[in-house]
Amino acid sequence: MVSADPPTSRPATVSNLVADDQSVHLSWIEDDDVNPPRLRFATFSDGSWSEPNTIVESDALFVNWADFPSLAVLADGSIAAQWLVREEGASFSYGFRFSVSADRGVTWSPPVRPASSDASAQYGFVSLVPRVSGAVEIVWLDGRDLSGESGRMSLRHRRWHEGTLGEESIIDDDVCTCCQTAAVTAGETVIVAYRDHAAGEIRDIGTARLTREGWQPPRTLHADGWEIGGCPVNGPALDALGNRVAVAWHTEAGESPRVMAAFSDDAGRTFSDPVRLDAGKPLGRVDVKMTPDGFAVVSWLETDGDEAEVRLSLFRPDGSIEALPSPGRTGGGRSSGFPRTALLDERLYVTWTETGESSRVRVASIDL
Repeated sequence: MVSADPPTSRPATVSNLVADDQSVHLSWIEDDDVNPPRLRFATFSDGSWSEPNTIVESDALFVNWADFPSLAVLADGSIAAQWLVREEGASFSYGFRFSVSADRGVTWSPPVRPASSDASAQYGFVSLVPRVSGAVEIVWLDGRDLSGESGRMSLRHRRWHEGTLGEESIIDDDVCTCCQTAAVTAGETVIVAYRDHAAGEIRDIGTARLTREGWQPPRTLHADGWEIGGCPVNGPALDALGNRVAVAWHTEAGESPRVMAAFSDDAGRTFSDPVRLDAGKPLGRVDVKMTPDGFAVVSWLETDGDEAEVRLSLFRPDGSIEALPSPGRTGGGRSSGFPRTALLDERLYVTWTETGESSRVRVASIDL
């Protein structure tokens, strides 16, 4: 395990990672009691970090432990970013913005608001999926109908291509209100995973697929039967290699917390029976990355006394699992956030927030 901590200069939190063919890109938010919060970005290449660039700095930047910014690398090497902003209206209102940098993060295009509604509501938990064409599929949770007659959160989609936003579509009109979404491409198919909402307050993981024919009807990934009266704030994770897709998620069905994972070998049409990965006291907050040989590395937080440990496990298609060294520890509360991972040249990079007197972003790597 090798430490590769980033060049942050203030208390930092909600870090995230994405890799391209040559480097790993990290985003994070610096937030203190004096300066406006700012979303920053740096690249790790050839053993060192670039100087950080600021994507946005504003008092309107909304910092949320569970709904955090993300980056995506486009086909031409441009970098897309999404982040949250406070909206006018009710105190709980926030939305998200989308911007693209053509010069590796030095400058950014004027941000756009993908959600078409201006209703005072919550719009977030965004997934960005770059396509070979240069387009970006944008998926998010949309709360415009929560206070209306339906009282539902929906999962929506819009495509950005060459500076233009396409038509908005509804993927699922009744989903859990504040769990992370996940989305990847498998061949020409886009697969989305999210926490669904069904009759009887069942909140299992749902999936939907975007094909040439459009969005296919959503399906339940696995009938865990988790009945819970409110959102658990614990979404799924996806990654893909060709048509093989790996998915990981947290459930507490039957009052038994556990981290589960499964594979699909047909671009998300069907999934294998799930396998349990945790050590008995998981907090969830999962991520997953596919290795070049078709295995998956799953990360999550596991309770360890008064703290939590970042756990890693190698999950193989035959159902076998192998524990990997833990990169570090953090607090067990909300402020510790969600560990995120990226894979480059068979090396796994992990970032997490280390809590204490002030929040600190950590990054470590392990040779697989």
